[in-house]
Amino acid sequence: MKQDDRRKLSGIGKENTVNIFDQAMKFEQKGMHYYHELAKRSWDPSMKKIFSWLAVQEEQHFKLLKSMKKVSTIPPHRTVSFRPLRGLLRSIGKSMVVAEVTLSQLAAYRVALRMERNSEAFYLKRAKQAGRGPLRRTLAGIAGEEARHGDTIEYIIAGMDKKRLKGNTVSS
Repeated sequence: MKQDDRRKLSGIGKENTVNIFDQAMKFEQKGMHYYHELAKRSWDPSMKKIFSWLAVQEEQHFKLLKSMKKVSTIPPHRTVSFRPLRGLLRSIGKSMVVAEVTLSQLAAYRVALRMERNSEAFYLKRAKQAGRGPLRRTLAGIAGEEARHGDTIEYIIAGMDKKRLKGNTVSS
């Protein structure tokens, strides 16, 4: 992207725009690696699929941001469908009744939730700074997806906490 075009699109100056992309790509890489690790360590096949799916979403955000940093236009951001997760979340809700949940898993999922909420706040703040235009819409779109990622993790945590409160097996 040409520096002048970036400044016109963002309304926040070329140095800040490049810095936003760099910061955002770091968030996405960290999330991608963390979700790959959670998928690898997950005991439940549905959980593996959810965390693998989230890792792919973070990777797509990374690629979008990387291309925005390099090309002369900001591509339109397409909102991701969360439909594939619905069935998986229902199956996790059922499997939580019989599966053993560890305190370390709960802690790991809370870290993921915090990462998603921090990413969401970052993108919302940067979208407001970007003024009007495609950069703002793209950053706001990514913020919305990060919010839904957080909601997904929150749902999983709530199910695990519910199980713990009912006195079902939770080990450390």
